[in-house]
Amino acid sequence: MLDAIEKQPDLVAIVSDGYENYYPGDLERVVAALPGCGVETPILFCHSKFTPSDDLSLRSPASNLPQLEFWHQADFESLLLSMFSRVDRPFAIANLQEFLLQKLDRVEKELTPWTALN
Repeated sequence: MLDAIEKQPDLVAIVSDGYENYYPGDLERVVAALPGCGVETPILFCHSKFTPSDDLSLRSPASNLPQLEFWHQADFESLLLSMFSRVDRPFAIANLQEFLLQKLDRVEKELTPWTALN
């Protein structure tokens, strides 16, 4: 993680099923120590689920991190949008707005034949 943060990314996303097989609590301790090392990069835990109704309370390795959940590849777009929305840079906000406007335009074009009032 320190090697990744050294490159000064806008965000670090940790994607995991939440099981800590070797050192329980290790991720939480590492994350808690980062501010003391001068790390200010936002870190986000992306929790993969096995079903949409998984109870993740028993596999939450870092309660000190903001968390997003996903369970299916169909969730990736909303997962990425949620991640990108946490990047506090002007170009990121502009790109996110442009993507959402294009998506809205596509949806409006798809819906127009079905919702047009004659």
